[in-house]
Amino acid sequence: MTQNNAKIHVLADETLVGIKREYVEVDRKAEVGERIISITKSAIYSKGEIGTVGYQSPPHCIYVLFEKRPLARRVSHEDYLVLVPLDKHEKMHKNKNSGNKKMKNLIHNELGITRQDIQEMISAAVSNEVQKMSESGKLDSIAGVKIESLIEEGFRDEVDCSMDLKKGYQNQFPKR
Repeated sequence: MTQNNAKIHVLADETLVGIKREYVEVDRKAEVGERIISITKSAIYSKGEIGTVGYQSPPHCIYVLFEKRPLARRVSHEDYLVLVPLDKHEKMHKNKNSGNKKMKNLIHNELGITRQDIQEMISAAVSNEVQKMSESGKLDSIAGVKIESLIEEGFRDEVDCSMDLKKGYQNQFPKR
């Protein structure tokens, strides 16, 4: 469940004793211990180098120990992307209201169904259900209940409104 334009890296994970794991690039500030990839070239590191964040130097930089360099290097926040393990990235997206994204991509990209097609299908399905409810008599009872609740709310609102008007009048023109 990755974005189509997300770049994937397969790297050995030290916490899993060198087992290879997929990482996805995420544009956010890195935390200590996270892996990053440089996205710009500098005099002290190259574009595409991967390293681990050693410590933060707020507010603009982090210090990174790149895999191919003996010393930690200072990297500006604008010059890197965080590498997040793919399974953690997927959980993060599921928690951010994208649980249906995979299905949307399948429907749109692979099946070629447009939003208008879906709206037409839903409209037809709702129309069929309303027809069934009408034929069975359920629609009348549902409509009756809804109308009654609207009438009650209307009377309640009118009473509240008239009480507010009365209070406003009394406040504006107090008795002498």
